[in-house]
Amino acid sequence: MKYADLIAKLEAATGPDKDIDLAIVRTFISDGEAHLHEKYDLDSYRLTESIDAAIALAERLLPGAFVNIGTMIGGKLHHAEIECDETGVEVSVNNAPSVPIALLIATLKGHGASHDA
Repeated sequence: MKYADLIAKLEAATGPDKDIDLAIVRTFISDGEAHLHEKYDLDSYRLTESIDAAIALAERLLPGAFVNIGTMIGGKLHHAEIECDETGVEVSVNNAPSVPIALLIATLKGHGASHDA
């Protein structure tokens, strides 16, 4: 799946979404790593639900990047920002339905931009 398609799905999401989780996992598993995931249940990936899982993907796709995440207490304003000195990529995402989704959007936008440069 293309970056734009994944990002559009994330931007339309209203909360955790297993279909999006699986699409992201399948997009970023290289042929050399596919055997590692055969023994794991792909349904166990909770990228759109777990901050830890979203951070792990950001670390994998944008190593060395600075990540800033936050939320307004009691509100629905979730934010993620990624800066990568190595690539010069800076991405900020506001008003996402959750912190993991904000971070995933920022990560995919940053990773896509770093590969377009």
